Amino acid sequence: LRLTEDFPVMDGALALYPVYSAVAEAVFDPEYYDPESLMFTNTLRAYDGIISGERDVIFVAGAGAGQIEKAREAGAELVFTPIGKEAFVFLTADTNPVESLTVQEIRNIYSGKTGYWRTLGWPEGGEIIAFQGPEGSGSQSGLESIMGDLPIIQPRPLPDLGLVGTNSLMKQLTAEYKGKQPVLGYSFRFFARVMYPNDRAKLLKINGIEPTPENISSGAYPFTVEFYAVTKGEPEGNTGL
Repeated sequence: LRLTEDFPVMDGALALYPVYSAVAEAVFDPEYYDPESLMFTNTLRAYDGIISGERDVIFVAGAGAGQIEKAREAGAELVFTPIGKEAFVFLTADTNPVESLTVQEIRNIYSGKTGYWRTLGWPEGGEIIAFQGPEGSGSQSGLESIMGDLPIIQPRPLPDLGLVGTNSLMKQLTAEYKGKQPVLGYSFRFFARVMYPNDRAKLLKINGIEPTPENISSGAYPFTVEFYAVTKGEPEGNTGL
């Protein structure tokens, strides 16, 4: 496949940039390749860009409720074309003896029903500090899809405020609070393992199933999600290839 002319304006989540940027560079003739039209901001800004018409195609996880409402208010028909699978993962510090959570336990934690690690098998763990992503982010949309109609608790203050703004999620996982490392967080596997790894953090099994590539491909891992190329209306021209 070799494309010429009509280089689309592309944007997306940081975690997906290596995918769509590599494809764009591989298939577009160098004469027509336009690096200024190939960018990444974040999921929230990418959705704003496709809704407003400033982007031709974005590469993101599924939309959250806020993005769906923005598109509806703007009269924008978003078309989601699945292009791959990823795992939505939950992480703790490697000092946490808990190795696996169930789907229901995740829902209990983030709805506020379960607040202490002792309920989950770590008697000395103290209170669970359940990390949350920014509203409208891809990770927060992932949590919302898991929670369904259940209300989500208010975010807790994080153990180390000095880490805020420094890719806080992956760093906060191993922050100490009252001598323990009680943080529970979530992300997408590629982001957590390749882009911003924390070698003191571990991925939890869900329902006893690890988020391995094989379990993601087969769908055995419970939080296997699709990611999308999103267009405003049906994809046309080079965005439809």
